[in-house]
Amino acid sequence: MLIRKLAISACAVVILSASLACGNDRKNVFVPLPLDIKKLQINYQGHDLHRIFYSLNKLINKSKNVFEKTEYETTDRYNKRIDSLKKRSLVDIMTLESEFAFRVPKLETKYDADTESLTIQVPASPYIKYIYNDNIDVDYSSSTIDGFVIRESKSYPLGMNSYGAKVRISKTEYEVCKLAIKNYFDTDKFIITSHIDSAVTNVKLMDRPNSGLITNNGLIYKLSNISANKAKKITKTGSIILLYELTSPYLTVTRSVTDATVSNPTEDINTYHNIIVNIKGILYFDKTTGEILFEAKLGQVRD
Repeated sequence: MLIRKLAISACAVVILSASLACGNDRKNVFVPLPLDIKKLQINYQGHDLHRIFYSLNKLINKSKNVFEKTEYETTDRYNKRIDSLKKRSLVDIMTLESEFAFRVPKLETKYDADTESLTIQVPASPYIKYIYNDNIDVDYSSSTIDGFVIRESKSYPLGMNSYGAKVRISKTEYEVCKLAIKNYFDTDKFIITSHIDSAVTNVKLMDRPNSGLITNNGLIYKLSNISANKAKKITKTGSIILLYELTSPYLTVTRSVTDATVSNPTEDINTYHNIIVNIKGILYFDKTTGEILFEAKLGQVRD
């Protein structure tokens, strides 16, 4: 079976679904979430990733290679242009330099009653590599977390096999927006603080050899000395907010195509829009109260 993998520059992004209309929803006004936040709103949802994707896509498609230096542009003029671009409004009052918040849609938990330990995991995709603007000298590697599905469809078009006979092909197209985390090796730079109670003596991010903030199995918290009742409450009402900042190249597309063959007349097209980010903080909070139970932040501890 022949499989083609393509890496496409951000300027090639095209909005293909009417589902992005919600990116213009003005009811959810964006305001920055401070890194030293002490309490969240009840059932805080974070910043709508649809709108961030929509706004980045619009910015990038206004001008191809908007973040790149042209041959007719001096370094000084390029730096001034980029500085000005970063300070412009991206979504409401927030800019490319603002800190955004993403509420993780899915958590996996496991409790061990014998050791009184609780594992909380944010599922992540394996590390991806993508080439920006077809330049092999600019090779980025990230671990990704699913954001939202843009489009999913299935069709059965007519095709032609190698013998010239017409055959019915099963064609599946899947398009999704992801957060691609660039600083996933920064585990040792994060300071973790627990605000649950004195009985919980240790909260840590799982660290493995050659792994970091996001491992191949995702982002993992390990809590020890936690009672079964406390663990039940935490897993029932808890949720994770990722505090992040956008970083270059901001938005890319990775696409893979599996071609139909004579023996397997199936074609799969997967498109991943990657919003490139650096994680600055991870908050685990109680959805019913807004209380932050524990947190991991880059070199910061909340009083």
